[in-house]
Amino acid sequence: MAVYLIDGDNGPTERIKGIECLSKNDRVQIFYGMKNPYYVTEQNQKKVMQRTAAAVEFFPISAGKNAVDFAIAVRAGYYAAKAEEAIVYLVSLDRDFQLIANAVQSEKSADFQLKKIENVLQGAAANPSGITNLQAIYQLLREEFGCEAGQALYQRTKELFYTQFQLAEKRKREHKEYGGRLAALGRLTKGYIGKWFDN
Repeated sequence: MAVYLIDGDNGPTERIKGIECLSKNDRVQIFYGMKNPYYVTEQNQKKVMQRTAAAVEFFPISAGKNAVDFAIAVRAGYYAAKAEEAIVYLVSLDRDFQLIANAVQSEKSADFQLKKIENVLQGAAANPSGITNLQAIYQLLREEFGCEAGQALYQRTKELFYTQFQLAEKRKREHKEYGGRLAALGRLTKGYIGKWFDN
């Protein structure tokens, strides 16, 4: 499970790029200023929640210089102290978040990771165990390589996996049939061998 602490005031739609790739085990927390034109509307919040299986929470922050950044830093410290989450991502273009990640990481054990990324997609790609279905992989490829190239790559990958799956299934069937023949041959020869030793 990963937690994504998102700077909603810093390119709101760009930060959530790849949110479709997250699983129900992931959590997204979006922090935004009260004057934010995107997240302030309930309609846009619902759109974001409909795009992902992850749990999404919104945190409106009162006006103030760097107030959103401070709120995210405090939340990151909370998760670091709690140390229940394996990985927490600071999602922002703001370079200062890298300093926060470095400072917290130097104080915590290796089991806890705090990383700065620019969008959700980078976290999903770095932690593919959270991807639980083909649709998420399709979305990840489209986001990373563009619609046309991503779709072509997805189709080709699917074909290759399907071919390998068919070969594996064929081998299983052949092995099962061969095993059945061996078992029958074993029963047959056992009877003959038994009679031969009885004589």
